[in-house]
Amino acid sequence: MGGIWIEAREGCLAYLMRSRSDSRAAYKVFLDRVKSSGYVWFLLDVEQDYPCCCDSSSDEVRVVPFWSDSSYAKRTQTHFNFETSADSIPLEIFLKTTLSHLREEKMLIGPNWDGNLAGLEIDPTELSLKLS
Repeated sequence: MGGIWIEAREGCLAYLMRSRSDSRAAYKVFLDRVKSSGYVWFLLDVEQDYPCCCDSSSDEVRVVPFWSDSSYAKRTQTHFNFETSADSIPLEIFLKTTLSHLREEKMLIGPNWDGNLAGLEIDPTELSLKLS
């Protein structure tokens, strides 16, 4: 399974590690639930009107976390130093528009990051293949 293990996020309030096996299991849950529900959840930076993102473990790219349900997204809201709102996007639009944009911007995806914003960093192309 692809992805890069990360330990912390700059600009976030909590920096706790997550085991690789937990991160892989969360990725599988993300894939299964998103395919089943047809929706992907994210946190919106209310002021910027743009999805929240964090630094990657390599500090060379940014990562946008996405979740398989609203409760997963909402549990991370307190870790951002600005106002956020949980929102969803239909899977079809996520696949056609969002992932293409993130690919162009050379950003990564954080699927089902835990409440401390820890988890895998996945390339948008890989995620597109897994969800198609």
